Amino acid sequence: METVDRSALSGKDLEYLDYIDDHIGKVKSAWGVLKRLSVTNGLLADDFFYSNVEILIGNHDKSKYSNIEFHGYRQWFFPKEGEVKSEAFFLSAWNRHQKRNPHHWEYWVMPTRGLTILEMPMEFIIEMMMDWVAMSLKFNNKPSEWYKKNQDSISLGGHTRYEIVQWMGVIDGVWEKLKEA
Repeated sequence: METVDRSALSGKDLEYLDYIDDHIGKVKSAWGVLKRLSVTNGLLADDFFYSNVEILIGNHDKSKYSNIEFHGYRQWFFPKEGEVKSEAFFLSAWNRHQKRNPHHWEYWVMPTRGLTILEMPMEFIIEMMMDWVAMSLKFNNKPSEWYKKNQDSISLGGHTRYEIVQWMGVIDGVWEKLKEA
C-alpha cells in the first residue's frame, strides 16, 4: 500500500493529516480508558481477546494514510481554495476504507442475493465503539445519542446490535471520562 509522503505535505494536506493523527489518538485513548475499566470490572477478561483488540486498536485506520484514501477524504473534507470536490473520488475512498477495515459495519454487509448482514466478531464491535467515542468527542455528543439517532440506518445482525446495546452504558462512560480530561 503506497502511503502519503508526510515530508511533501503542506496546507490542507497537513491539516487533514493532523485530523487523522488526532482521531487515531482519540481511539487509542478511548481504548486505554476501556482497558482500565475492564481490569477494574472484569469486562474483558480473556487474554486472547484482549490481545486481539490491542492489535486492532494499534492499527486503527492506518489505511487512511494510503494515497487513495488520504486524497479522496482530504479533497472532500479539507478542500484547497478553488478546488472542486469530487464525490466519486470521495465515495471510492470511503468504500475502499470500509472494505479494508472490519470495524466498520459496512464491511459485514454482503450485497449478494439481496443484502446479507453478517454478525461482527466482538473485537471489531469494540474497535467500532472506540471509533464512535472518538467521533463523539469531536462532535460533542454521547455515543448512545449518536447511535439512537442513527440506528435505523445502520445494518447490523441481531447479535451485533444486542452487544452494542449491552455495552453502550460502558461506552458512554468512556466518553465521559475522556471529555472530563
